[in-house]
Amino acid sequence: MDTRVTDVSSRKRLVYFERWADSVAEQILGREPDIELVRLSLADAPKKIWEALAGAHGYQWPRPPYRGSRELIERAPKLLAMASQGSGCDVMDFPACNDAGVTRRAYRQCAEGAAVPWIDILRGKRPPRLVNPEVWPKYQQRYMRVMRQPLVA
Repeated sequence: MDTRVTDVSSRKRLVYFERWADSVAEQILGREPDIELVRLSLADAPKKIWEALAGAHGYQWPRPPYRGSRELIERAPKLLAMASQGSGCDVMDFPACNDAGVTRRAYRQCAEGAAVPWIDILRGKRPPRLVNPEVWPKYQQRYMRVMRQPLVA
């Protein structure tokens, strides 16, 4: 389905640090007209990082001190999903993510397999391999509040 976007305000912002496990994920996501990739560096000023996270719809590879915590969720009101490149146990507060309806892992594989679920989740479509399906109803509510549009069937 081609979802060409002409209105910049309807783009979903996916924030990540440094690099993807494999550059093919960045290439795939970069071709999507409704997804804006925002690359950060841990060397960036904290103010710049927090500003980027505040406008993020997706957050890939949380790194300390910007881990997936209650503080981050509160400071990122548009956040719909976070994913890590590993288990995420060191950088994500799973109870906080579940309480907020933010999926704790959008996918298990890196590279090509990671890009498609990000596209789906940022467009409001349920990923085929949802890790924690019990939070999907909270995600649906959050998506409709943040994006002000219904989810894709």
